[in-house]
Amino acid sequence: MAIDSDLTGRAARLADLLNNLLSQMRQELDLETYHTIDESFYMQKAAELQLMIDQIQEAESRLHVLNERLADRYSVVFLRWQKDARWLNRKLHRSLSPNG
Repeated sequence: MAIDSDLTGRAARLADLLNNLLSQMRQELDLETYHTIDESFYMQKAAELQLMIDQIQEAESRLHVLNERLADRYSVVFLRWQKDARWLNRKLHRSLSPNG
């Protein structure tokens, strides 16, 4: 499954918006604001979003390294298989030929 980088970007933007809201709330020190808006909810959700974004970025980095290793291994194995398959194919054709 591919990572939805658009969703990751939107989540990062939302986390920023949540943090901006929290910052604005802290500047507005009246009780009505704190009774109307649940500060702890936004603090928790901003932290959760950021944690998931960080985990996705780490996973993407690990996936990139793994993909490079796979490409290296594929190249080595394919070239060796190609050489051995050609050798075997020539050997089989020689043994099947009337002059064999």
